[in-house]
Amino acid sequence: MVEPACLLSLSAYPHGVFDAAVPLTLSLPLPDALEAAESLRAYADGIHGPLLSRLEGMPLGATESEQEYWQEELERLQKYATKAQKIRDDRGSSSMMF
Repeated sequence: MVEPACLLSLSAYPHGVFDAAVPLTLSLPLPDALEAAESLRAYADGIHGPLLSRLEGMPLGATESEQEYWQEELERLQKYATKAQKIRDDRGSSSMMF
């Protein structure tokens, strides 16, 4: 018989614990931290290829929800890279007009 004091009501759990927006655990293979840091720095400097290619080559996750989440994140990074490149190209072409 289960003691009533051991049972928790649903209200005892914080909102979102059953429908997390991000994976509750994450483990990424990172054999070379320096290379990973350089990929992040390059991405921030507008050189998107190294980071995107590394991320595209990584397994997205163990569960379906992790895979969906990381696929959306990868797509977001790809869209940002495209948008950032367009902004740089527009700035470059407008500065040549002067």
